[in-house]
Amino acid sequence: MARILVADGDIDNRQAYVAILEKLGHEVIECNNGTSAIEEFDRGNFGLLLIDVKLDGLDGLEVCRRIRQTPSGLQLPIIMLSSAVAEPDIIACFNCGANDYISKPINPTILTVKLKNFLQLSSLHSSEYDMVKNHVIFLNRYEITKILGYGAHSVVFLAFDQATSTKVAVKLLNRNVVEQPLIRAYLDRVGKLKEIDSSRLLRIYDFGEHNGQIYLIMEYAPEGNLKKRITIRQMNEKEAIDLAIQIVEALIDLQKHHLCHLDIKPENILLHNNLYTLTDFGMTTPRQTSTMPLHKEIWSTAAYSAPENFEEIDGIDSKSDIYSLGVTLFEAITGDNPFMSDKPAVTMFRQVNLEAPSLDNLIRGVSHEFSSLIGDMLNKKQEERPSLDNLYRSLLEIRSAYENNEGKSLTFPTQEPLMDDNQTRLFLEMTRRTRHEAMKKIQREQDRRNKVYHNYVDRMAGNFFSFIMNRGTHTTLPIAAMCRYAIFVLGIAVFFNFIGYYCYGAFQQQDAGEKSHCKINTMCTRCDHIATKSIKTIRGDHCSKCGAPTGFLVLCKSCKKKYPWIPPETGKGVSYEKSLARLKEVQTCKYCSSTDISYVAPDKGGVR
Repeated sequence: MARILVADGDIDNRQAYVAILEKLGHEVIECNNGTSAIEEFDRGNFGLLLIDVKLDGLDGLEVCRRIRQTPSGLQLPIIMLSSAVAEPDIIACFNCGANDYISKPINPTILTVKLKNFLQLSSLHSSEYDMVKNHVIFLNRYEITKILGYGAHSVVFLAFDQATSTKVAVKLLNRNVVEQPLIRAYLDRVGKLKEIDSSRLLRIYDFGEHNGQIYLIMEYAPEGNLKKRITIRQMNEKEAIDLAIQIVEALIDLQKHHLCHLDIKPENILLHNNLYTLTDFGMTTPRQTSTMPLHKEIWSTAAYSAPENFEEIDGIDSKSDIYSLGVTLFEAITGDNPFMSDKPAVTMFRQVNLEAPSLDNLIRGVSHEFSSLIGDMLNKKQEERPSLDNLYRSLLEIRSAYENNEGKSLTFPTQEPLMDDNQTRLFLEMTRRTRHEAMKKIQREQDRRNKVYHNYVDRMAGNFFSFIMNRGTHTTLPIAAMCRYAIFVLGIAVFFNFIGYYCYGAFQQQDAGEKSHCKINTMCTRCDHIATKSIKTIRGDHCSKCGAPTGFLVLCKSCKKKYPWIPPETGKGVSYEKSLARLKEVQTCKYCSSTDISYVAPDKGGVR
């Protein structure tokens, strides 16, 4: 679920927000003033912000503006909270960059609906919210307390087992997405997993079907999943190696029972008792066509699935899990999935056709040995990926090199990105193959344009010389040819004379227009250069010294300081009264917040 920042000066309000959000499974970070909200935002990644308009220090509107000026805050959903319901107050919230507005006191239903909209919780239904809200006793034993997570077709709750007085996880699959053949196959598979005794696999206590809905009662891992951890901070190589070794040990335990996981991704790797464990197993089913069955998305995630999942189902084995683990390790270190896309068809295409870049080219400090091993795991050809035993042996060797510090290539300094986030994302989007094809396409288009241009020049030159030479070299009238040439040159001269005269007249008219404008004093917003100009409007005017925008020269009568002032946009269709009220609202001194400011007139430098 999402990390949500709540900024409100009232502790009672914050506690109410936390009570609602934690029931929905979200992690909440609280702030009581604007400055701490900015600091918390800079420290961690958030999925949504709830900001009260009235905050101590920086107000909520200023906090929203500053967050919108950062790269990570451009697309972040921001909801403003305020007890003011007047139209100007609501407009001010949207003008500072907010996505939505909620009036206080907060209605839990309205907040839930807006969270569902901005966090794309489309798979959660009102009945599932009601189970948490009403503390439903599932199977007359498990009291539902909050939502732990959700998938495309399932939801996981935290529940209290009244029989054992312990916390458990209850997973429910949606009724409308599971077909009967899959139900039988899935329950049979879960029954086999329940019998496996492994510390690397999350334990399954019970499973079955209740009122047409499949349920699983599982061990609860309070430390959260890998996705939550790498959202806050990416792993270094040593941490990623420890993660890989523990997950490979889980896959080896599955292989001993002739099973595969089939849906390895950060959300399905939990941290339990300081160890990584696997949960939420996937499934594949035979099909008679070469196309992807619609129900297959229930059991696996395209952004982490091996290419053979989209081509040949019969060949899936533990090497498919190795590929998914490679994608997961890549994301754990870089923070990005190289195949992820908002469109499933694009994700599937990338999984089949695009290759991820080498880790040692993206992150400084990643060893060549580990980067090569990840590259082998992400090999598109299933048969060329390492086996589980070979992969496990290679990981132990690299970890041993850490412990013994053997070899110059395994000194492992502190990892730092070689590129910033935007460059890394672009690099992941443009692999070697796509860059080569793009360059070839650009070259072909350039050659085509050059050919068209040269043909046009040749044709115009031929017409010109034919016009001069009378379409032949054996003309008997050279005087006529010379006359045609003179007429052509004269026509060109007249044409350019006309253009020059027109431009001169336009400049004269513009200069005359400028002379008719009133003179005003302007001040540069950067170098504080003061000048007297005749301009129609201050908008678009720039300093003659440094080129920065200029504003009206104003003087604060309280602190006696001069500074440039640019009037705000009032928008089209706004009445005169509203425009005047808005101008008065922003006419305050930026140094002492006094409203006693005046424009400095050009005449004798006096104050108007």
